[in-house]
Amino acid sequence: MKYLLICLCCLALNCALPAGEGVDVTAHVPDQFNEKTNDPKWLNSKESIGQIFVPSAAKISFLSIYIFRPEVKIAGVTPYKGPAPLALKLWPVKESLEKAKSDAPSAACSDEGSFDIEHDKFFEVNKELEPGQKYYFELSAPETPAPCYYYSYQYGGAPYADGSFYKGGNAWNGSALRFKTYQPLKFESGSIVVSNIPELVEICFNKKFDKSSVKAFIAGPAGTIKINKLWRNANTLLLYGKIPVYPTDEAIYKIYVNFTDPDTGVCEVHVFTFSYKKVQK
Repeated sequence: MKYLLICLCCLALNCALPAGEGVDVTAHVPDQFNEKTNDPKWLNSKESIGQIFVPSAAKISFLSIYIFRPEVKIAGVTPYKGPAPLALKLWPVKESLEKAKSDAPSAACSDEGSFDIEHDKFFEVNKELEPGQKYYFELSAPETPAPCYYYSYQYGGAPYADGSFYKGGNAWNGSALRFKTYQPLKFESGSIVVSNIPELVEICFNKKFDKSSVKAFIAGPAGTIKINKLWRNANTLLLYGKIPVYPTDEAIYKIYVNFTDPDTGVCEVHVFTFSYKKVQK
């Protein structure tokens, strides 16, 4: 409520600016995922881990994997403390996985530029996909001589129906890595309609701004929503957390971005709207 009052005061003193002038906002909504886990393991250079998935979205922005570097001994293992870069690769699987991996990956990235939210590591993939097509992603720590990263997957129970977990190149049928893929939805004209609630909102400032003046938050039908903030870099702010779904077929949410232009001293308020419409099954 406090931030909402701040923005209302700014709106009274300065007109709200059209969305997209100085600020770009993208909502990232979950597409494919498995959130169940019952078997944590160590990862080192001796083997890779991976997962088959089938997207329903035509683009993937981020891929998150439950994996982190422990600070203390776990399960009798003292973690390696040296440099341990991660490598992520993505292939379309049109025939066999073996044949797919004989070709160069369609996308590849390292953990440089990735970010962590609790124990989930987010890799920026930014790749066009073919909905309904099988894909395989593989994660490795090729330069790590000893156990370093701790990940987790769900053993058995078929938690993800469209693909299996892979370890060391071998399929563990009926099991799935804890992962999530995200579809980007950019606010091209200041408003969008979503059928899944965003879990990440990316705010990119493309003009000079006073970082200490930035106030950004999300308001829903019941008022201001408690949300977390993370600066990815000097110009990009992430809002993340569980945005509540209300027991209605449609709900309207507003993203407020409030900051001061250091050259003019003017308080700017940008408002972006997303409408959630429940998919009728």
